[in-house]
Amino acid sequence: CQATILLTSKQDLKEALIRDVDALVITLGNIDVQSARASCLDDQAKLHQAMVATVGFAELDIQVRTYLRDSLVRQAEALLVADENNDELVRGVANLYLRQGKLDMAEPLYCRALKGFEAKLGKDHPDTLSALTSLANLYRDQGRLDEAKPLYRQAAAGREAVFGPDDPRTLGSLSNLANLYADQGDLNMAEPLYRQALAGFEAALGPDHPHTLSSRNNLAILYKDQGKFSLAEPLYRQTLTGREAKLGPDHPDTLNSLNNLANLLSDQGKLDKAEPLYHRALAGYEAIFGPDHPTTLGAINNLAVLYKDQGKFDQAEPLFCRALAGYEAALGPDHPSTRSSVNNLANFFADQGRCDEVSRSLYRRAQAAQVDLYHPNALRIIVEPQLGHASSTDD
Repeated sequence: CQATILLTSKQDLKEALIRDVDALVITLGNIDVQSARASCLDDQAKLHQAMVATVGFAELDIQVRTYLRDSLVRQAEALLVADENNDELVRGVANLYLRQGKLDMAEPLYCRALKGFEAKLGKDHPDTLSALTSLANLYRDQGRLDEAKPLYRQAAAGREAVFGPDDPRTLGSLSNLANLYADQGDLNMAEPLYRQALAGFEAALGPDHPHTLSSRNNLAILYKDQGKFSLAEPLYRQTLTGREAKLGPDHPDTLNSLNNLANLLSDQGKLDKAEPLYHRALAGYEAIFGPDHPTTLGAINNLAVLYKDQGKFDQAEPLFCRALAGYEAALGPDHPSTRSSVNNLANFFADQGRCDEVSRSLYRRAQAAQVDLYHPNALRIIVEPQLGHASSTDD
């Protein structure tokens, strides 16, 4: 799929950051690198350097996409310096950081945007409630669930008061709160909220709207976590079919559905059916997000688990190591995904009877973090809809 990006107009880029960061991220992922052209001499020189320094098209593809993502961030930051009091732009740049997995850089901008909206518009204005939700989403992505919960509740109450209980924005807040309960392992609290949100989205938006598809995916994840595979699988497949038709085969939400269906098939022991889905999801994530994004790392982890289950230990080990190193760099040593990755690699070494200092150190780290060693649900990473963060439905 060849795409053309026109970022020469500062106003066009500003509008894109404010209105549709996801479209920018997806467009970068869909660029035909072989046909890419730079519009300024500096960019031309850097692309040429990448071509000279790399060996093979696959490596060049990664280099060019990385450069384009970094270039987009630099342009966005320059716009923000020139228009620092534009709260919508502040939030847009924060969204861009989040989509690129730069969570620590996103946080101060989300806080700044929320403070600005509250001061100018009041606490109950839709833009303020949206900014509140964005900050809660970030906290959830960072594993700071106790800090996210009151923000989600405040947003849900505010939206219900402003829009009513059946508005898609209110239903989105219900979904977000249900996600949080599920993250905390409180599936009984999550389930009625998921059901209410799905019924509301179907009534308000129809069965094939992206929000409805996301809500259906969330309920499927819940059923999987409850061990109700026969209920989860048709929902996963309906969601995947709907996303392929509505969004296309390479959209991140479609890739998420591939990953999640592969997880379910793996849990059922259908490894040969799961493997091509994992490969397709990973290739798509690398193209859109880059090799070091947390979403990509989750797909790498899942493929490593598959190889381990297939007995392909030589293929599994470098992927487990890559996932752990990436999580530590992107999210820090104490993030839940990093801790689960430590657990996975420690278990992998233990299963092979390794007792060297590296394996013992990993095992001690897992014990210190109070990770439930050998807990089967700690192995595979669930990837849920929305770019850059898990299944948070917002306007």
